[in-house]
Amino acid sequence: MNLKNKIFQLIFFMVLFSCCPQNKFQLGAQINGDISSRNKIMIPSGALLDVKEIHYKNISYTLAISENKKIKYISTKDSKFSVEKLKINDDISKIFDETKIKYIPGWGYYMKVNSEWYVGLDFRMKPTKSSKIGWFFKYEFSEPNPNW
Repeated sequence: MNLKNKIFQLIFFMVLFSCCPQNKFQLGAQINGDISSRNKIMIPSGALLDVKEIHYKNISYTLAISENKKIKYISTKDSKFSVEKLKINDDISKIFDETKIKYIPGWGYYMKVNSEWYVGLDFRMKPTKSSKIGWFFKYEFSEPNPNW
C-alpha cells in the first residue's frame, strides 16, 4: 500500500471516530459535528431525539442525541452484544423478578440488569420469565414518575 492510501485511510478513520471518541461513548458525552437526522427515536422520557448510528468494537449502537449535542440514550439490538451473559432474544428467566419490572406507557416494559444497562421487553404485554430480550439500553432515569 502506498503512502497516499495510508494517509487517506488515517484521515478517514479520524473523521469517522471524531463524532464519538471511544472515551466519550457514554451518556452525557458531547458529540462533535452535525447531528441533525431525519431519523428520530423516542427515549423513555417520551422525547423524540436525533439518531446517530455507530459501530464500536464490532457492535452496532444507536445513540439518541439532544439538541445540545449530548448523548441521552444508548441502545443496541446487536446479537454480538451481551451484558451479564445475557444476549438479544434470551429469555429473562435468569434475572426475572416481577417486582423489578418497570413500565412506561407508550414506551414499554424494561428491567435493570446492572448499574449501567437495562433490557427492553415487549411493550404489548407484561413480561414473564419466558419473555425475550428485545434490546439493551442505557438511560439516566430521573426521579420515578408516580404514574408509571
